[in-house]
Amino acid sequence: MADSEQMNLINQDSQFIDLLSESGCTTTLTMENKDEIVQFIMCHFVLNKRKVLLDQLHEGLKILGVLDEMKARPLLFEPFFVYHEGSVTQRG
Repeated sequence: MADSEQMNLINQDSQFIDLLSESGCTTTLTMENKDEIVQFIMCHFVLNKRKVLLDQLHEGLKILGVLDEMKARPLLFEPFFVYHEGSVTQRG
């Protein structure tokens, strides 16, 4: 099967179309832009998606007034957000 035929099959695949749509990519896959599209999708899932979650956490902490306390007393809140070996114990 020729590369152009494979690209057409991929571009018609519903899972691939959903993947492009979810990542905000508005172009179709070609041999010329395949590396760019892979990079675009990877950036979306590795960076952008996680950033949205972290931004929501930040906003929630801010609304509740916890963010200001965290900034004022970082060492007090560190055990809740930073893993240290042996810091988690089982209660029995």
